[in-house]
Amino acid sequence: MRFDCIRHAPLVRSLSKAASILLLGALLPVLAVSQAAAAATNGFLTTSFVTDDLCLAGPYKNSETADLSVTYGANTADDLQSVSLGVWNTLGGIGGIDAVFPPPGSTAATETVQRSFSTNHIVGTALYLYLYQSFTDAGDGRSYDTPPTDPTNVPSGFEGYYHQTLIDMALDPDCIPRPDVQLEYSGAVSSGPATALNGRDFGDVGPGDVPAVRNFTLRSIGISSVNVTELRINGSTDFAVSPSAPGPISTTSPFAIIFNPLTMGTKTAQLEIISDAVSGTISVPLTGNSLTDTTAPLPPVITTPVHGSTIPGLTPTIGGTAEAGSTVTVEIDGSPVATDIPVVGTDWTYTSSTLTAGPHGARARATDASGNSSALSPETEFTLTPFVSTVTLAASAPNSTFGTPVTFTATVGGGGSPTGSVHFFDGATALDTVVLSGNEAALSIATLGVGPHSIIAVYAGDSGNLPGTSAPVTHLVGQVATTVGIAASSPTSAPGQEVTFTATVSPATASGTVTFLIDSVPQTPVAVAGGIATLRTSLLSDGSHAIISRYDGDTNHAGSVTPPLAHTVLAQGSVIIRQQTEGGDAVFGFSSPTTELNLSIPTSGGRGESPAVALAAGTYTITADDMSGAGFGLTSLACSDADSIIDIANRSARIVLDAGEALICTFISVQSRDRTVQLIEDFLTTRAGLILSNQPDIQRRIDRLNGVVSSGGNPVSSLMGYLPGVASGSPLAVSTSLGAIDRLAGNEAPNALDIWLEGTFAIVDTGRPDGNFSAASFGADYLVTPDLLIGGFVQLDHLAQGTVPGAASISGTGWLAGPYVTALLNENLYLDLVAAAGTSQNRVSPLGTYEDGFDATRWLVSASLQGQWQWDNWTFSPRGRLSYFEETTQAYTDSLGVGIPSITAGLGQVAVGPAISYRYTTGGDVVIDTGLRFEGVAELTRTIAGFGFDNLHGRIEGTIDLSLPSGARFGLSTALDGIGGNTDNATSAKVRLSLPMQ
Repeated sequence: MRFDCIRHAPLVRSLSKAASILLLGALLPVLAVSQAAAAATNGFLTTSFVTDDLCLAGPYKNSETADLSVTYGANTADDLQSVSLGVWNTLGGIGGIDAVFPPPGSTAATETVQRSFSTNHIVGTALYLYLYQSFTDAGDGRSYDTPPTDPTNVPSGFEGYYHQTLIDMALDPDCIPRPDVQLEYSGAVSSGPATALNGRDFGDVGPGDVPAVRNFTLRSIGISSVNVTELRINGSTDFAVSPSAPGPISTTSPFAIIFNPLTMGTKTAQLEIISDAVSGTISVPLTGNSLTDTTAPLPPVITTPVHGSTIPGLTPTIGGTAEAGSTVTVEIDGSPVATDIPVVGTDWTYTSSTLTAGPHGARARATDASGNSSALSPETEFTLTPFVSTVTLAASAPNSTFGTPVTFTATVGGGGSPTGSVHFFDGATALDTVVLSGNEAALSIATLGVGPHSIIAVYAGDSGNLPGTSAPVTHLVGQVATTVGIAASSPTSAPGQEVTFTATVSPATASGTVTFLIDSVPQTPVAVAGGIATLRTSLLSDGSHAIISRYDGDTNHAGSVTPPLAHTVLAQGSVIIRQQTEGGDAVFGFSSPTTELNLSIPTSGGRGESPAVALAAGTYTITADDMSGAGFGLTSLACSDADSIIDIANRSARIVLDAGEALICTFISVQSRDRTVQLIEDFLTTRAGLILSNQPDIQRRIDRLNGVVSSGGNPVSSLMGYLPGVASGSPLAVSTSLGAIDRLAGNEAPNALDIWLEGTFAIVDTGRPDGNFSAASFGADYLVTPDLLIGGFVQLDHLAQGTVPGAASISGTGWLAGPYVTALLNENLYLDLVAAAGTSQNRVSPLGTYEDGFDATRWLVSASLQGQWQWDNWTFSPRGRLSYFEETTQAYTDSLGVGIPSITAGLGQVAVGPAISYRYTTGGDVVIDTGLRFEGVAELTRTIAGFGFDNLHGRIEGTIDLSLPSGARFGLSTALDGIGGNTDNATSAKVRLSLPMQ
């Protein structure tokens, strides 16, 4: 053992420590029975392995010593008290190897030391370390006087040693496998074929011969010892190996293989040497020859039972000795009862099936492995008697309450294996019969009545066991404790209203009666059924009452009583629910936790109400059903008192009803869907008519094909008739400028590209809300050929109707964009085509109390044929136009929570009529065009109801245009639409501006 001191304490402390260490081993007997003057606490001890390539224990041991790092310590009574470290030594018990003091002024003693340990410290592969001191708490569950658990097969330990720590040294990381093994026979390494030379051929072995034995040697040839865990023979039981587990081998280890055949013939087997050798398992073939056996074995000897003995029980055990390797046949009373009973070594045994009580005789015959049978053995006589039975009875508890199961267990003894059943009695009253399970029978019963009981168990016996009776066991059954609760059908009631009071008795098995007490006055007792008793009364007076239910108990159940339950009889008031509507009638539902306020109220002429509902004074809640699916939204809710609370958002009222109060709550709902849909549809139709009547000016486009400056909408401004006068040099009657005259004469090519701008304002007078309409259009076109003009435009429009505060109103702003084409079909006939699409954003207030927004998509197509004939300054221009405009809104939910569906409104127009105009030229070369056009218009409408022709009416428009010498045009027009029609009248004014691109 090595001891190193690696700490330096003051001189006194060092001397004290050194003395403790040197004398620790010698003082062990004294230390084992003496405690330090003061106690230590919180002891601890931990270890860690040291990397040194040394392995002290386990299958890979390679050294007799190895180092270990140990950290230990405790809290001492003062700085002069030490804590010692001990180790178990197989030669001398526990010995000290180190001690530590706390620093001056401290009580925490701890240190880490590295110590060398040897095989004398190892028990198996375990190293046992200890702390020594007088501890108030052992720290590992033991008191001071309890010794540690000692290593296996070592005498008892010593007092004062704590924190026993077992370290498995085989887990040292330095314990790594390095072994190898070699098999030798007669000094030579066993290899090659099976020959007598290498010991694998066992030759011939005859019957009765001494078994053939071959001796082998295992040699350790690795870096460390090799652990041979098993020598195994596979393939034959005729070969045996000894020893079968040599274990660790540091140099050599002999073993022998025995060939002792049980049957004749050539025998082969395989020897396997299983170890931790790096070379793995070694396999060696074995062979031998067994000669024929013709000698019969000796008869078996029966040693049990003894001849002439009396045996309790009816299943005797018969046994004895016979030739090794043979089998035994047993006869009882002259009849074979068992064959092929194996002989183990030279012993055999047989347990008989149940025999009858009385005398019997047994004989045995042996048969060896070669089939040779012996003579029968002499008969052994014996007598069988049944077992005397003992019965003990135990209860799972000495006392129980009624209805609680209790288990009585009877145990039958006496030496046999009893069968049959046990009868249980309560005094003289039979309880039940239970079949034995093993030697026990258990009865679980919950029907014993209240009071004392004397229980006995009677075993009925069987063929091998006599009957038996237990001593009585007293068991006391007590009454079941009960609880009773009370509940009322309502905490309050009205005068004369029936109230139900329900008492619930637990457990529900209780019977008997419950007595209800109203203000301490007992009522007629009520029978309990299924744990329930009820009292119904309508005789309670106004005011507060205290109700008590008392369970009166029965034979098996104790009585119980409830605390008082408060109940109040309230005075009544009345409630009327009134429903008013705007825009239609319907059936309106109302729901409430109060049954009387679950109502269904139909309206007629916009009004309906419930009968007066009588209710006790108190607080109630009523909620109107959601009628948005029918198009109704709640707009108003009011109650006729000052303390009820209204919640329109949730369509509910919290009614506070006073005694004697007659309260009316009025719900007002509006059919917003129908009103909104109709308002939007009329609005879209009106806007469609205005847009179709105020399309970009066709006359300007026709003038562009004629090669003259745009007339800005004048339908008669064709200057082509003046070209002969220009060519002959005569005075001009109409002129915009000398440049324009040149263009009219063909001396200057017309501009290919032109831009233009128009604005329109209209006042709408309809059977619906009046309004105003405005539109602005701008665009550009290109003269592809003298007969073909193409262009595009963008139009913005706005319509507002019904803008009076508090009334219904609707407005919207939209846009259209698209191309147009104008073509000269012959000398006096023109074709004009327009297409456009866009969107709109709109606001609607159907009631004047809230406003919602909705979007829509729109499209337009138009085709026109126009003729043009001229005489002097007069121009006649008849026109036919076919156009269609459609707009579709998006569905939305309005501010009342009512869903508004998508609406599609379309308007088609067929317009036909003449036009006439006159041109005048001023002295400043300003050309003034005046004109008048009348059109008859027939409309095709698309609404929710479908398609239909409607509103045949007329439209008249007057225009005046100014053509400037620069080529620019400025025009004004006014129109009256809806003449003679049955719906809309619109008065409009339009401003036009056209600028040619120079």
